[in-house]
Amino acid sequence: MSENPQLRSLLSAFDAFGKPAVGDTGIEVLRNAGMDFNVELQPIYRSNNGGAVKDGSRFRRVTRTDTQATLGVVSSGFVPYQPREMSGLAETIIGAGRDVAWDRVGCTHGGARMMMSFQLPDTMTFGNGDQTEEVATYFYLMNAHDGSSGLKIVPSPVRLACSNQFPMLDGFLRKNGINPKALSIRHSSKMHDRIDDVLKALNIIDSLTETFAQQTADLLQVDMDIGARCEYYIKVMGLTTDAEDIDLVENPYGLKTRGKNTLDDILEAEGLARNNIGDMNNTAFQAWTTITDHLTHRGIHGKDGKILQSKLESAVMGSSAKKMNDAWEILDNLVVEAKTEAIEVVA
Repeated sequence: MSENPQLRSLLSAFDAFGKPAVGDTGIEVLRNAGMDFNVELQPIYRSNNGGAVKDGSRFRRVTRTDTQATLGVVSSGFVPYQPREMSGLAETIIGAGRDVAWDRVGCTHGGARMMMSFQLPDTMTFGNGDQTEEVATYFYLMNAHDGSSGLKIVPSPVRLACSNQFPMLDGFLRKNGINPKALSIRHSSKMHDRIDDVLKALNIIDSLTETFAQQTADLLQVDMDIGARCEYYIKVMGLTTDAEDIDLVENPYGLKTRGKNTLDDILEAEGLARNNIGDMNNTAFQAWTTITDHLTHRGIHGKDGKILQSKLESAVMGSSAKKMNDAWEILDNLVVEAKTEAIEVVA
């Protein structure tokens, strides 16, 4: 399959989210990104007469003080972590002697969820010969004013050949011996006492990125033919199949029209040069990099090539990020099976 130059040039979610961090201080970075606002808790009132709602003592609305926009409804125990506090924490992280660098900053849902990304100096290399890949170490510092999550660190290695990022969510963390709570702080009266724990988490990030590089190298050793890869793509994307729609030539998997189009898009991504480097053809690594490529490139753009904000947010911190974690889980299990079979053969 020849490479589609238009697809090759699409911006990745990693490079499209938010804005580059510009400024010498955390406050300057916030201001230049249009994120220098405060939030506060307010009582919830009825719309008809302005009176406080029943059980109003149990819940509050989180409000931007500059626009009075409601960012969410939270329990009375919720303690906001202000954007300026978040930028101050970022300054502490950068100044902690780890050579951490600002990358990008952004917010979604009108400011209800905020993210700052950073790069650590270390990179990990795997493969050999023509198949040498480099993975950079990034992480997100995320905060939610709507009660959807606490203040958290999300490790996100990036494959430099294509800017594919992989937000490491709970399943990946647990499988590698990390309690996700170690990277998250609840919005409570004690949250400020735990901020120092964020600095300790940077050591976890280094370890996880090294593990990711090692496990990714294992994917190069597992063969997957085109049929197995297509079945993998269908499973990851949750595409509906129907035996009655099977046509061995035109529709061998019995996909509906939308599913066929999605699979065609994924196979087009598979044909890109960045997904055919060295010996990666017909391997689990090719399947992995293709599905992440699709979700973080084509998957965030409309047919006109414009970025779809909701899809972009999904790839960074939503359902598409979860799909990438599910996709990894499937292939990681495949690697374990392949190693087990190899041991049995030797025995």
